[in-house]
Amino acid sequence: MLRVAILDDEDSEVSALSAHLDRFASERGEAFSTSVFHNAVSFLADYKADYDLIFMDIRMPYISGMDAAKMLREKDRDVALIFVTSLAQYAVDSYKVEASDYLLKPISYTDFALSLTRVLSKLNRDETIVISFKSEYNRIRVNDIYYVETLPNHRVCYHTRVGDYMRLASLRKVEGELGPYGFASCNQCYLVNLSYVERVEGYLCLLRNGTTLQISQPKKKSFFAAFSLKYR
Repeated sequence: MLRVAILDDEDSEVSALSAHLDRFASERGEAFSTSVFHNAVSFLADYKADYDLIFMDIRMPYISGMDAAKMLREKDRDVALIFVTSLAQYAVDSYKVEASDYLLKPISYTDFALSLTRVLSKLNRDETIVISFKSEYNRIRVNDIYYVETLPNHRVCYHTRVGDYMRLASLRKVEGELGPYGFASCNQCYLVNLSYVERVEGYLCLLRNGTTLQISQPKKKSFFAAFSLKYR
């Protein structure tokens, strides 16, 4: 289910977008969970990177949609953002906040469906997860994760292309979440993204970023089988 937020201070525009989403869901077999906000202040106040797609008006009270988008990107660099507005002059600025699209009101269903189709295609390629630690929420791309390491005090660390992220969880729980995306355990401490494995030498797993991880005897057979299957 795609988690969607609509930011618009006009009820009529919210209704129009909701109707388009309902029609798209019916025609394409998609499912959407939609939340509505009438200003960006309330939206950003408790933002936890828990949306996949945001429709945002530009002309809103308190904070404009463009300023809100800049603040949003400080909290969440990956969420898909579509501006919906009657102000054509901000189209160029939308690229500065990495907007996925820019739709002019009144929005026809044809334009809406084309835009949403493009966004869904990208979202399907760039699967993301949200992890939290000490009231901090981070959205990370699954494909950016090198490996996950278990640490003392029931913590795990996600080692990624853009930095390290902590979380309170067991490695078994993480393996259940990431297993379908091509991750395998090389020992009781590490869960590895097989896409980054350069080669396996005996009991060593060498990653493309230069990291070398130890493979345990109990995990060697299953890990090598998973690695071989991925590149069969």
